[in-house]
Amino acid sequence: MPATTATFHVVNARVMGPSRFVCAFLATYPAVLYAVHGSRPSAPQASTPFRPASGEAAVTAQ
Repeated sequence: MPATTATFHVVNARVMGPSRFVCAFLATYPAVLYAVHGSRPSAPQASTPFRPASGEAAVTAQ
């Protein structure tokens, strides 16, 4: 897997050119953070219980 990932990034850098690749690569971090954490400024702490968003059903262990 690491070899495939490295190859993917090297090929993309060669196709896009180093300057465009670096800008695009760095620009994805805010998008990835937003996708992972949503609009919250940080991930919830382990001690914080999960609260479903409005419209989602709560799942409880039985």
